[in-house]
Amino acid sequence: MKTLNIIKSILIVIMATLFLSSSANNLTIDSVKVIGAAAATTKQIEFKIGWAMAWRMITQPSNHDAVWVFVKYKDCGSNRWTHVKLNPSAAAHSADFPLEVWADTSVQAGKIDSNGVFVRLSRPDTSCTISNKKVTLEMNNLAPGEHDYRVFGIEMVYIPRGNFYLGDGGATNTFKNGNTNNPFLVTKEFDTIQWANLLGRLYSSGNVLNVGLTAAIPAAFPKGYAEVYCMKYEVSQGQYVDFLNTISIDQAATRAYTGGLWRNTISGNWPNYASVTPDRANNYMCWADLCAYLDWACLRPMTEFEYEKICRGPINPVQGEFAWGTNLIQNMTTVVLDGTTAERCTDAIPGGYGAANYVWVAPQGPYRVGIFSSTTTSRREAGATYYGVMEMTGNIDENVISIYSGVAPFNQGVNFTRKLGNGELSFTPTPGYTTQTSWTNGTLPDGTGAADRGVMFKGGGCNSAAANCQVSARLGGYNYNRAYNTGGGRGVR
Repeated sequence: MKTLNIIKSILIVIMATLFLSSSANNLTIDSVKVIGAAAATTKQIEFKIGWAMAWRMITQPSNHDAVWVFVKYKDCGSNRWTHVKLNPSAAAHSADFPLEVWADTSVQAGKIDSNGVFVRLSRPDTSCTISNKKVTLEMNNLAPGEHDYRVFGIEMVYIPRGNFYLGDGGATNTFKNGNTNNPFLVTKEFDTIQWANLLGRLYSSGNVLNVGLTAAIPAAFPKGYAEVYCMKYEVSQGQYVDFLNTISIDQAATRAYTGGLWRNTISGNWPNYASVTPDRANNYMCWADLCAYLDWACLRPMTEFEYEKICRGPINPVQGEFAWGTNLIQNMTTVVLDGTTAERCTDAIPGGYGAANYVWVAPQGPYRVGIFSSTTTSRREAGATYYGVMEMTGNIDENVISIYSGVAPFNQGVNFTRKLGNGELSFTPTPGYTTQTSWTNGTLPDGTGAADRGVMFKGGGCNSAAANCQVSARLGGYNYNRAYNTGGGRGVR
């Protein structure tokens, strides 16, 4: 398993014939240009990409990292941003060696949407630095005329298909195999899972998250067995600023938090929101905020099943384990170079312990994403999951889909499907919400009480007790459809 020390998102602005570039830590996208006549509905967009410690493993965990790349353009007259459709065939795109462009075409998972591509290594490598490699993408169905373009990239980690366990053998507040305390083995994706307090059925030792579940988890519910790409890091403040600045002014007014509390530094007004700590995980992010961001980026929320798979992988669980695979946790509180791209913690990490930001001690708030990982850290020291995903224990409470209940109106969680975002948000009279009505209560106004029972926090945050940070803990299934000082998350595709 290899990990990246820093970063997440980058945007490039192309204004008519003027091409500007910017970079953000280890992921860079620059030298952008659009090829094609103004009246053409098909054009190419070309850019250079780079990131550190790219990997593609053919041995366990048999996975790789990648960059999810998507494009948006702004109409110069209306200032409205539109998501760009890319050619769905990977053969229509190109990348310099050792990279390749991959377009996900899984019909069963509904991923043929032309809303973006993955850029990844084309050959095995345990770690390499990608620098200044050209990528060319074909854009389709463009409106004729002059537009401003932006190219976005989000670092992702590939999670392969395969069996995994739900629950860790704990006696309380975890999934289990029926009337035992043993973990439950998930062996299929597009099939139902029977729910009962009987051996061979999925059950839970905690009742608060299982009101009215009497039959089965539907076949369409994402169970974690299937392959998926997961964001390597929690949504950062810089990523969220990019989002706010490329939606409409009324949409941004609904979604922006500029209170300046608990290490959140987003400030300003549309279309010039900014953060002086763009690499810090974004807090004060309610469920509706996360759904809107993921819809805009053409990702989707993850489920609590997928969360456990991404943390644990295919191996046997350890009772009370955290994301790095042991039940020992070290709170990292000595922060140096705070607020910079080199922010790190200098605390010693005893043998067997993993690094995390939890239990609300100074500096009280989220850290830079990927803060614990470096070229020399182990999985434990980096606080990484089996597959190399960062900070799934601590830092930010991550909003995920819960199976909570089979009884309306609380059953939107268990009835969630893997439908992806389409890059567009709602307009007047309720601007700034996801347009994916099947996403669990993502269209409810912030703070809409008890109807939001299909969502839960996983992994704990910077103010959580250790028990809430455990991979299998199912303790946070209440109303979180309001901004919360440690709330945030990430998406999958």
